[in-house]
Amino acid sequence: MAAKQVQWSDIKRTLKGLDRNSLLGLVKDLFGLSEENRTFLSARFVPAGKGGRTPIDGFRERIEKEFFPGPGKFGDGKVAPVRKAVREFWKATADARGTLDLTLHGVEQGTAFTSDFGDTDGPFYAGLCALLDEFDKLLRQRDHRVLYPLFAERLRQLREDADGIGWGYGDFVADIVERLEEDLESTSPLGEPPGG
Repeated sequence: MAAKQVQWSDIKRTLKGLDRNSLLGLVKDLFGLSEENRTFLSARFVPAGKGGRTPIDGFRERIEKEFFPGPGKFGDGKVAPVRKAVREFWKATADARGTLDLTLHGVEQGTAFTSDFGDTDGPFYAGLCALLDEFDKLLRQRDHRVLYPLFAERLRQLREDADGIGWGYGDFVADIVERLEEDLESTSPLGEPPGG
């Protein structure tokens, strides 16, 4: 007979009975448990950043290390950890602009990875395409369309960098960027047509 899996309701019931010091101790323990927890808690509770760092910085570094862990080092080049970092940032901050930035950064890093280290495999490119598709869907949401001009130049550069990459990846990037240009090019950062 399998043991019953612990549910959030079980944890919540216990948490409600804790005093302030016990809750602070628990959060401190979670903070010390892993780098991911530290990054999440920093993004949620230290928006101004410490030492000039912003909440997004730790997430950007996680993405970069997946592809480029250090000078001359070959990263794992897996897209799943990138998507996980983006989801965690969104959950911690609900910041659409930052989430778009991180998502595009992940695609840019993946593109640079394959350009620097050579062709990989179909699942790698499928993962990058899925990540760019997530960027596209989030940017097209009504309240987020005004953010397009902040990413337009990076998208054009991505299209150029992905040109000629196989597995249909370069074509997919070009298609997404061209559709965004056609649909959102006239959007200003204030949500008004240029000159409006």
